[in-house]
Amino acid sequence: MNNYDKIQLTTVARHQNAITTHKILDIKDDQLIIRKNFRNEEICSIPIDITESYEVGEYVDVIIINHSRTCYSTKLIGHTPEKFMPANNVDIAR
Repeated sequence: MNNYDKIQLTTVARHQNAITTHKILDIKDDQLIIRKNFRNEEICSIPIDITESYEVGEYVDVIIINHSRTCYSTKLIGHTPEKFMPANNVDIAR
């Protein structure tokens, strides 16, 4: 089990904290590459700590905050808990 706060382990709390589940599309240097949103194929990169182990195809929990149309910030929460894994192999899930 990852080091999650209790608030990230319930469906309601994940929704309130805007946590989304993203499939890792690629890993370049110390960056995870994921799809940014549901509506288009735009991707974004998230810096990672090299002590964490991530693999392409795994799911991670991310908070993406849009500040404007072209400006956003991301926060990597960590690996997605098993009970929130998407069942249909999608790139993004809520």
